[in-house]
Amino acid sequence: MVPTSSSLLSTLVLLNPHATGHASPSAHCAPSFPHIQDPRPADWPEGGLLYKAPKAGQERRVDLPAIGPETMAQAARAGLAGVAILDGAVVALDLPDVIAEADRLGLFLWVCEAEL
Repeated sequence: MVPTSSSLLSTLVLLNPHATGHASPSAHCAPSFPHIQDPRPADWPEGGLLYKAPKAGQERRVDLPAIGPETMAQAARAGLAGVAILDGAVVALDLPDVIAEADRLGLFLWVCEAEL
């Protein structure tokens, strides 16, 4: 079992932000892992994604995961293709700025209707 509210998915890397702190978990996964073979089909896009959603059993009335413009900047620095968030379960701080930053950096922002 992998406890996660945010998972960095690229090849076989999963990241629990509580292991490194909330501010910059993606920075610790930026190095490449040449010894791990990429299991993705050849026609899949490069890069991974940052998935934000509440942990199982997380109190949603007072403690929701959040993203902001800096989340997009950190995702780009980590070499990710974009950020996915669970619809209605993640706070998007300054949403117009988040979208503008994603566009500026060439990243996607995907609002998932169901948990991944």
